[in-house]
Amino acid sequence: MKKIILDYGKCAHCGLCANVCPEVFGWDAKSSEPFLKNKSKKEQGRASGETDNPCAEEAARLCPVAAIEIANLKKK
Repeated sequence: MKKIILDYGKCAHCGLCANVCPEVFGWDAKSSEPFLKNKSKKEQGRASGETDNPCAEEAARLCPVAAIEIANLKKK
């Protein structure tokens, strides 16, 4: 499982993440803002959640402003 962090302060609101990985990212047409699906937490201008979906890493790699961070979770 990997931790995914979406930084709204860096986000360019281009929607690329939702297009590349719609299983993990959604798009709020009303606010023109991406969001993380599946029980994510939003605080201090960032959203975080967990995923095993490899397309999340592709979205992070393609993000034009590096607003998406993916990290390995430590095993307990």
